Amino acid sequence: MKKYGLGFDDKSIKESIIENYTGRNHNLGKFIEFLNSQENYSKIALDGNWGSGKTYFIKQLQYILELNSNNSNDSDKQDFQKQKDLNWINKLNVNYEVVYFDSWEYESDNIDPIILLLNVIQKKSIMHEISANLVTMAGRLAQLGTRGIIQSQDINDMLKKDPIEEFKNALNDYLNEISDNKRLIIIIDELDRCKPTYAINLLERVQHCLDNDKLTFVFSTNLSELSNTVKQIYGASFNGDSYLDRFFDYILLLPEPNFTNYYDKVISPENHDLFNIAKEVAKYFNFTLRQLNHYFSRISLLENRMTKLLNSGLEVDNEYQKHYFLIKYFATFMIALKMVDSTEYNEFLKGSWLTKITDFLKKNNDFNYDFESSLSNMKKEEIIKTIYTGIFLDNQSYNEFHFPLVRETRKLGHEVHGNTNADKEYLLDIVSLIGEDIEY
Repeated sequence: MKKYGLGFDDKSIKESIIENYTGRNHNLGKFIEFLNSQENYSKIALDGNWGSGKTYFIKQLQYILELNSNNSNDSDKQDFQKQKDLNWINKLNVNYEVVYFDSWEYESDNIDPIILLLNVIQKKSIMHEISANLVTMAGRLAQLGTRGIIQSQDINDMLKKDPIEEFKNALNDYLNEISDNKRLIIIIDELDRCKPTYAINLLERVQHCLDNDKLTFVFSTNLSELSNTVKQIYGASFNGDSYLDRFFDYILLLPEPNFTNYYDKVISPENHDLFNIAKEVAKYFNFTLRQLNHYFSRISLLENRMTKLLNSGLEVDNEYQKHYFLIKYFATFMIALKMVDSTEYNEFLKGSWLTKITDFLKKNNDFNYDFESSLSNMKKEEIIKTIYTGIFLDNQSYNEFHFPLVRETRKLGHEVHGNTNADKEYLLDIVSLIGEDIEY
């Protein structure tokens, strides 16, 4: 059983860059080139859909920027120097201090979000001196307020002074003293996941509280979802895109990953017969990286059973060629549809997806190859229709249907008939991923 995905620890991040898993190394290089060109205070939005890999891209960016800092591991630098395609990593002309702020993790109903952000900045120890008042107050607020147990009176007591202004002045003093080839980058991630009031408040507070020519903000977010968040505050007719545009000097779009790279280097299954069709299903549903990881982790649960059907046939399953067919061409599709839209999945079970499943399978190379090598005289459309309507619309003619003897299951003389009730039960049992024939 496999679980697909990319780790967020330093070792995994480093490996993902060296192997270029997502095919975005050239985009990382251009993004850093863009950061190097910044000479003034700037706020940059990195826009990408949910599940497209924004956070991973940002973590790779953070790793590279910190690799170039004076405190980085020399052995890591040497590993990158060995990679001809990654020479640009060792030629960064700006020394960056990086602060990563997960706005969703620090979300709070009680605390000014700028205080939480300043607390994270303080923890990075990038400043020579810092207000003791702010450290005490911000630390206590961050510890208690995000769990919702701090009292309003505590906040009032702590804010009798203006530690925010004090910290802002100290931060500006620090930035003004550092060398010209050094900058502070503050990455704000997951803003589109936050409650509307918190997300908008954080944007507003950053807009009015922090401003220095050696400071760059990078907001990693889904601007479309963030725009919907704005409308929840100001009304459906409010132009959320125009409102958000005033916060960002630049909006950069996260390019699509190289899925060929990802399939070859991250998703490398043993049972290619099963995963070839799964790749086509993922393409049909236009899966994001996150969805790919979830989908193929689930498909891997079918792998042992399919391998046994291919290798042992009748020894493990008297109706193995039918079950092979149902797992490969229907279970893989149903698992994906359930992920994407549970309402449409229920429609599939009611028999409403005949046209769509027929169109998909007719265009599938594996299905066409299996069909061409079968002994069936039926047309492809007739085979799909008979199986689908027999299982999901109780078409009784399915009980007289002989399943195609596809190439991996060819056992001449062994005919397998459809069975409307038993085959539906078998297929749903497989799709459940905890069925009797699932082997972990």
